[in-house]
Amino acid sequence: MNLKRRDFLKLAGLGLTGTGLATGRLFSRVASTGLPKAAPSPLWSQLADEEFPFPYDESAFLCAERVYNLRPRSFLYGPSLWRANLNLLLRPESALDIKVYVADSREGLAGARVVHSFQDVKDSLTLFLEGHDNERLYYQVQYRKGREAWSSLSPKSFRLPNARLSKGGRVRVLLISDDHTFDDIDPNLPDSHRDLMLSGDYINDYLRGLRADPGWLPRPPLHRLPNGLALARILVHILNNEDPDFIIHLGDTNGIGASYRWPELGLPAAPSSEAEKELIARTLWLRMRKIYSALTPSFPMFLALGNHDGEESWNSLRTQACQWRNKYFPLPTLGTYPEGGHHQGKYYAFTWGADGAGRGGAEFIVLDCTGFCGGTEPRTLQDWTLGAAQLDWLGRILQNREKHWIFPCFHHVLGGWPAGPDEHRRDVSYGRGPLFLAQDYQGLADPQTVEQVRITDMVSEAGAAAFLYGHDHIFHHRPLAEGWRGKMLHSLCCGSSKYIGEVWWWQGKYWRTFYGETSVDNPSFFGPSGYARLDIAAEEVMADYISPPGYGAVYPSGTNTLVSRVILD
Repeated sequence: MNLKRRDFLKLAGLGLTGTGLATGRLFSRVASTGLPKAAPSPLWSQLADEEFPFPYDESAFLCAERVYNLRPRSFLYGPSLWRANLNLLLRPESALDIKVYVADSREGLAGARVVHSFQDVKDSLTLFLEGHDNERLYYQVQYRKGREAWSSLSPKSFRLPNARLSKGGRVRVLLISDDHTFDDIDPNLPDSHRDLMLSGDYINDYLRGLRADPGWLPRPPLHRLPNGLALARILVHILNNEDPDFIIHLGDTNGIGASYRWPELGLPAAPSSEAEKELIARTLWLRMRKIYSALTPSFPMFLALGNHDGEESWNSLRTQACQWRNKYFPLPTLGTYPEGGHHQGKYYAFTWGADGAGRGGAEFIVLDCTGFCGGTEPRTLQDWTLGAAQLDWLGRILQNREKHWIFPCFHHVLGGWPAGPDEHRRDVSYGRGPLFLAQDYQGLADPQTVEQVRITDMVSEAGAAAFLYGHDHIFHHRPLAEGWRGKMLHSLCCGSSKYIGEVWWWQGKYWRTFYGETSVDNPSFFGPSGYARLDIAAEEVMADYISPPGYGAVYPSGTNTLVSRVILD
């Protein structure tokens, strides 16, 4: 598998606002509107339609619907039947009658033959949606309180997983990472605005402003919360331009693992009681659901747990974080997909684009890099581990090589360089860096004692295409080594949706050694806020980094979207 770099169009003004970095070229191309598209996304109408509350009715629900665990039922019921979960979270005081209409087209919802009906629903509702080999499944939620008139949420739809790579089908995946909205802290915010930020409602306020005016900016004092605005711009861009099969979030989203922010968020600084721990975990997981309410009804969103998501093995709230994730944002467990996984959804795997017998397709192996490392934060490279059970499961999964593509995913590498986030601290090992090969650890540690070396060898021997990870807030590509049948293993750091802010990281010795430079004519990594996109076919994968207009970048004249591309074949 050879890597092709496309390195066209001199950037007339690519820079990073406020950093003084030099202009130059990127190993990429610049496109005026991202990749060409024949028509707007099927989801753009949700931004334009004022008939329904956007993105949900706050008087009845805590957040928007969530579609998840979309999977084929071929191994039980035949190759043409699919199933997904649909979850609704109601306001505590709500008791609703609910109907969910299901059809093969938006127009068909009016006379839908499939209607799921529920009476006097409280707290939450989870139901199954099913479909055949159509392109999409459409659904609409209606609800009422008591004998009031029925109200409706906007019609929604999602792609069914009926593509077959072996028959020329394609799978599109979006990768979001490190939104860090829990870092949107301003000590001078009035209490009313701090509550809006803590609840996550400010993101949806941003979305309402941006859908009416792409150049909209929040009024003071909310203009001082840049990570949320950067994420909102990305969410609007996705709704206007994308129609993926699913999204993988590569972690660092809820902030349960960011205790340094709790006091500024108005949460207990040192929770000692079960009630205080429950409060933090419940509040921050619900906040995450609210923040992604524009997307969760229309795409399955998977998650790789990060070091700020609360389930780190050294986090005192790990039990509560897991409990509330399984209520508000459940992930696949050992029985969801044939590949199995952890009984609480900490790690799992699934395949898209396989044939009816489960052969071929693109397999995604989502690993938990922080949940099994012991009771204290790793201080050495050797402290990072998947744990015996997860490592054994990974080995079994990798024995199935009948895949077109294999993509291991995790939040960050199991090792990295032996320093803290900004390299000043040397008493911790933060999982920073793209260090996947044994030679990278020369002078830092005995490579045979670093688990990442073993894992890299395992996935290379299995013919994996690329490690996908986040954590370092940049888009970076590196070819690693040839593996099974000569397939090249790559690493892709998939960027960050947050406002670009950690430019001092880029000045560190380790960073420059292993990630390179950005203030040169041909920068080796890309920093502005964005998301990654994989377009997967049987013979080729196009990996793009999409940076919509907004904070963090100045675009060449006549363009409004920056696209950085690498091609795996």
